[in-house]
Amino acid sequence: MASRRITEPEEVAALIAFLVSGRAANIVGADVVIDGGIIKTT
Repeated sequence: MASRRITEPEEVAALIAFLVSGRAANIVGADVVIDGGIIKTT
């Protein structure tokens, strides 16, 4: 479900921290949209 609110800088920082951590070691070539559902994607 979309939150439809502006993404806070801390939320982006948390995503970046996760992606550079060892927990995300198996994630390769993925697009991660962090827009609260504001931008329509197909």
